Amino acid sequence: MLLKTAPIDKAPKGVRRQMPRLEVMGSVKGRVEPGNVDVKVLDIGVSGFGIESSLKFDKGSTHNFRLTLADGTSTVIPATVVHSEKRVTRDGSDLYLTGLRFADQPGRGDAAGELIDKLMSVMSFDIP
Repeated sequence: MLLKTAPIDKAPKGVRRQMPRLEVMGSVKGRVEPGNVDVKVLDIGVSGFGIESSLKFDKGSTHNFRLTLADGTSTVIPATVVHSEKRVTRDGSDLYLTGLRFADQPGRGDAAGELIDKLMSVMSFDIP
């Protein structure tokens, strides 16, 4: 089951998302590189993305993530940890919800920007 990320008003104290994100519902696969550790990508937007994983990431640290779309389009994007919170699981295993900001803001013409543009073009924002 895919956990939804918390709404903007439920973000950790002091952390407020400045740009909307799309829930990707399994449309984007994530992997931390070099360690080849899979992460579940929950949402993505023009400024960053949210993941769920068994790894705790230190706030302020920067990591490389390979993001792959359902059609196989893939790129490695550096991202900086904004928050990483432990969640309670039924089986007692460690699970962390982590928010990341792209280290370099993706732009037109670069691989990350093209991946995000492609993702945004095939998905839509859920506007209440």
